[in-house]
Amino acid sequence: MKNTSKQYFSYPDFKFDRFRNESDGMYESYADMELNEWIKIKIEVKGAKAKLYLNGNSQPVLVVNDLKHGADSSGGIGLWVDVGTDGYFADLKIENK
Repeated sequence: MKNTSKQYFSYPDFKFDRFRNESDGMYESYADMELNEWIKIKIEVKGAKAKLYLNGNSQPVLVVNDLKHGADSSGGIGLWVDVGTDGYFADLKIENK
């Protein structure tokens, strides 16, 4: 599970299992994370491209070049924590630059 700790999916048509079956890991990546530690997350979305950064690193741990709802759509970003795991969020900021 640690090897696929970052994943992109886009409901309702592009769920995790579809990407896993059709895209051979293109929408998931590995990043070193441990239980019981705070992780700083930054998500940049520009047009149809998204980048996920962790813990202030300058290189993204996941890049999605083709967001499935397109460059002109709007919507939300979900942060998901696996069943049986507690997740806490603090200092959440959403900026439109």
